[in-house]
Formats: sequence, structure tokens, C-alpha cells
Amino acid sequence: MTNNVKNGTLGFVLALMSAEVLGVFEVTMLLAAMRYLLEEFKSPIAVGWMFSAFGLSSAMFAAIGSRVGDIFGRKRLLLFAIAFGGVGSLVAATSSGLVGVVLGRVMQGSSGVILPLCVGLVRENLSDRQVPVVIGALTATITVSAGFALLIAGVILDHFSWRGIFYAGACAALVALTLVFILVPNSTHKRPAPSDINYLGGLLFAPGLASLLVGITYAKSWGWVDIRTLSLILAGIVLLFAWIRSELKAKIPLINVRLLANQQIAIANIIFAILAMTVLLKSHLISLLLQQPEWTGIGLGHTATFAGLVMLPASFISLIGGPGAGWGLLRFGPRTTLIFGSVILLGGWVGLSLLHSGWIWVGAWALVAGFGLSIVYSSIHMVIAQNAPPDRTSEAIGIPTVVRSTFMGLGAQVIAGLLATSSIANGDISISYPDEHAFGLTMVYMVTGCFIIIIVASLVPRKTSK
Repeated sequence: MTNNVKNGTLGFVLALMSAEVLGVFEVTMLLAAMRYLLEEFKSPIAVGWMFSAFGLSSAMFAAIGSRVGDIFGRKRLLLFAIAFGGVGSLVAATSSGLVGVVLGRVMQGSSGVILPLCVGLVRENLSDRQVPVVIGALTATITVSAGFALLIAGVILDHFSWRGIFYAGACAALVALTLVFILVPNSTHKRPAPSDINYLGGLLFAPGLASLLVGITYAKSWGWVDIRTLSLILAGIVLLFAWIRSELKAKIPLINVRLLANQQIAIANIIFAILAMTVLLKSHLISLLLQQPEWTGIGLGHTATFAGLVMLPASFISLIGGPGAGWGLLRFGPRTTLIFGSVILLGGWVGLSLLHSGWIWVGAWALVAGFGLSIVYSSIHMVIAQNAPPDRTSEAIGIPTVVRSTFMGLGAQVIAGLLATSSIANGDISISYPDEHAFGLTMVYMVTGCFIIIIVASLVPRKTSK
């Protein structure tokens, strides 16, 4: 494929990066406002819905919106997703009650489709040799933006209210909307007739996935054997099974499950599922380790701001790891690149599990693990993009987003359970923290996940399948 970008590759890439920054801001910034949200709404359950609603909406937009973009034009849907999320930011910022804020978060969930659409646009408009490096730059943007998002959110919270985070999101949406409109060319690929598409697939998929994710999300609060948990998970499985049957029979499926028959795409999604259950949840462990009181025997007693600064270099390293993965894929192929990144990731977590007595060690090992993670994370998206049919690229990239939402929910439950295996208190029975044994078990879980990723990565075929 030749370069079809008339306004210059740099401007095209910067426009897509601006959209990625918006998506990361909408995901990350509100995490810094947890204390303020609890003070405002008085209930952890109420605040939890702000995040659960966003996660569910994001998964739906990623799965269905990606395919809609492939059919009706990726730029068109990207502009819609940016604008819809920006309006959602304003809805949340100006709402006086919980319902309005949750509604705004649902609208912000449109950011879930941004990365799939951006990758589709990259493959549609750039040459085959440019694609891996640019995808690496886009995935690196996600990690770096996440680090900056937490710092910017901290400044806003220190000088304004938590509503300022949503106003910042609206401003980011306006910038991204302008750049994408001006610098990204319209899609030109041939589209199937809308009447031939299996829309029933979308109708079955959305409630099926929502039911499954809600059941997993609230299993910790309700209990895994609670009738509500079991009913939601069972209903989700039944609906998703019906969705798969419907799509397999369809002439033109809305979401083509046959894409997973491609060995490289299937293995890449398996690796992503393992990442989502383990090291993508690294902040659950490392931030707690840095902030937990020293009297617990394992914590380092630092502030949340300091913990964020310690972790910031691990975000910046993706500026090297992301594009580097693109170069490695072109030079050595997907299997070697994935294994290389996985080994570095494993080394970082083994080092962290053995030596974490000071913030310098924690930051250093997190930097090593972050470098390996950026290579693996970027390579997964490159492998999927290279092996998907050109007219279904965004749809194929949307699958990992759904996988991430589902398996991060499962992984969060596992990590919470491991950290709760044994605890320590200091006279006040209302406050307890995970002890050294609980941290050790959780780190073993992370290291085991890295080992499994290496094994699965070794199964990736050496050559791209067409």
C-alpha cells in the first residue's frame, strides 16, 4: 500500500495521537479523583458505577463501533466518537447528581473505539513499512499520556474541583476533533451494502457482554455464588453463544468471529488476555507497595504523588519500546519480537519480587518491566493489524479492547483475593494492610503470568499469514 496522506505523514500521525491522548485522559484522569468523589457522593458503590459504566460502554464501542467504522468510514466514526465523548465530558462536568455524571461517563466510553479506528486508518493510508512503526508510536502515546494524565489531574484537583477534570477532557476533545478533521483523509475503501450486514449480531453481542462484565465486576461485592452474580454470568454466556452462532451463519457478519481462526490473531489475543489478568494491573500492586505504611514491614510509606513520580519513567520508556517493537517486527518477525519483550518483562517482575526494599529499586525494576510491556503491547496490535483483512482492520483491533475489559475484571478479582490472603494491623482493627506473605503471593502470580506469555509467544508463526 502507498502513502495516501496528502497533508503529510507527520500531521496525520499527530492528529491520531491527539485522539489517543483524549482516550487516555478519559480513562485515567478520574482515577486521581477517587477521594474527592467519595467525599461528594458518600458511597464507594456510587463512585464505582462511574468506572463500571465507562468500562462497559468502552467495550461496546470497541467491539461494535470498530466494525461500523470499517463499513461506513473510519474517519467519520472517529470524529463521532471524539465529539460524543467531548459532549459526555460536559454532561458530567455540569451535572449536579450521580445519574448525570454516570451518563457522561457512558458517553465518554466512546473512546474505546479510538485505537481500533486509528490503527485502521494507519493501515489504510500508510505504506506497509510505515505501519508497524506508526502503530508502535500510537501505543506508546497511550502509556506516556497515562503518566501525564495523572499529573495533570493532580494539578487540577489541587487548584480546582474534580469537575475540572471533565472540562479538561472537553478541551482535549475539541483539539483532537479539529486536528482529525483537517489532517486525516476520508476513507475510500469499498463498503458492503448495509442491507447485507447481520445486525442481529450486534443486538445479541451488546447485552451478552454487558451481562458478563457486570457479573464479573460485582462478584467481589455480591459473592461469586450469589444468585445475581451467577444469573448475570450465565445470561451473558448464553447470549454470547447465540451471538457466535448467528455471526457464523451470516453472509456478512457484523463482528466476524472467524478472524480468530487466524493463528496469529488468536495467539495475540490470548497473550493480551494474560497481560490483562496480570501485568496490566501493575498499579494495583506497585502503587500499594510504595504507599503502604512502613510499619507493615513491606510498605515504603510514600505519598500518592511521589508514587506517581516513581512510576513516571516506566511510562516514558514506551517512547522507545513502542516504535522499537515496530522496527523489531520488520527486522526479526513477530515471534522473536514478542519473545524478546516478554523476557524483559519477566526480568523486571522477577527483579521486583526479589528486591523492593526502596523506591529506587521499585522504580528501576518497574522501568525494566515497563520497557518489556511496551514491546509486547505494541507487538500485539501490530501482529493483529498485519494479519487482518484490510477492510476489517479496525474490527480486529477492537477485539483486544473487549478482551482487556473482560480479563482485567477477572484479574482484579484474583489480585484482590491474593492481597487479602493475609494482613497486618497496628492496633486499629478497622484498618489492615496486606502483609509480606500476601505481597509475595501476588508477585508470584505476576511472574507466572510472564512465564506463560513467553510460552504462548513461542507459538506465534514466524511469518505473517495473508
